[in-house]
Amino acid sequence: VFGRAAFAVLALAFFARFFSQHGWQKLQAVDWRRLALSGVLLAGHWVSFFVSVKIAGVAIATLGFASFPAFTVILEGLIFRERIRP
Repeated sequence: VFGRAAFAVLALAFFARFFSQHGWQKLQAVDWRRLALSGVLLAGHWVSFFVSVKIAGVAIATLGFASFPAFTVILEGLIFRERIRP
């Protein structure tokens, strides 16, 4: 995983450096806080996912993983008051 992540960082840095019109921008403090919060939430998500696989098994984890689009549609309706459309 580290190798893939390192390759992704290098590839993105290369494209941002040579194919970007504006170049790199410095991050503000609020950006760093948002990135840190996103990282903590993502880490919590993966830890809870692997704990649930250990407790419930791979079959239940696969069902949960495969059903997330349905939960997304349901939560969008409940949280953002969006109607379900084709």
